[in-house]
Amino acid sequence: MDNSHSAQSMLQTTEAHPFFSCGAPSNQLFSVCEGTPIVDALNQVSCLLSCARKIISATEPIEEEIYGAAYLVEMSLGVVDSVISALEKEPRYG
Repeated sequence: MDNSHSAQSMLQTTEAHPFFSCGAPSNQLFSVCEGTPIVDALNQVSCLLSCARKIISATEPIEEEIYGAAYLVEMSLGVVDSVISALEKEPRYG
C-alpha cells in the first residue's frame, strides 16, 4: 500500500463551497468553509442526515419539521459537494 497517497488523502480538506440559493439562483446564503478535514466534514454530514431521517420518520411530522429536515439535507449536500470538489483536485495515482 502506498502510504504517501493514503497520508495525503487523510490530510485532504474541504473546499469553500457556497450553497442554498436565496432569491436569485446566484445569491447563495450559506457556505462551507475551506480547510475542514474531510473525515470531520463527513462525520458532520452523517449527524445532519441522521437528524433529518428522525424528523421524516416521525409518525406525523408537522410542516416546520419537514422544512427543517429539508434544510438539514441541503446543508449535507453542500458539505458533500465541497468534499467532492476537494477530492477532484487531488492528483490521481495509478
